[in-house]
Amino acid sequence: MLTFKTLPDDISLNFFGLANLEGEMLSTRAYQRLRLEERPDDEQDPWSDYVSLSLIERRLIYIAECLSIQSERGKIPAENSACQALLADIHTLGWSISPSLWEWGLDNGRCRAALMDAIEQQ
Repeated sequence: MLTFKTLPDDISLNFFGLANLEGEMLSTRAYQRLRLEERPDDEQDPWSDYVSLSLIERRLIYIAECLSIQSERGKIPAENSACQALLADIHTLGWSISPSLWEWGLDNGRCRAALMDAIEQQ
């Protein structure tokens, strides 16, 4: 079972590769948690919503969750080489997603604060 403690210190860039299914699992769980926080009474299966997300949307959720976990561990995302590489993608990926979905999917305090801090440090 994947727990946040199993996340490596250096985040893998190829998280959708067969060797990194943990990245997909982390993204899935983060999405389901955020969705339940936003819409607790929604009876629709969160998994069906998740699989309909684009690769970009899933990667953004993964990036935000990883940054949040790194921040909880007291690590500054800009000091993590893999985080830096992922953050370099945020500018191009971030504008490829609708602002409302970005806000809905990532706007919980921990994720948003970690993401914004990391962007400012670039």
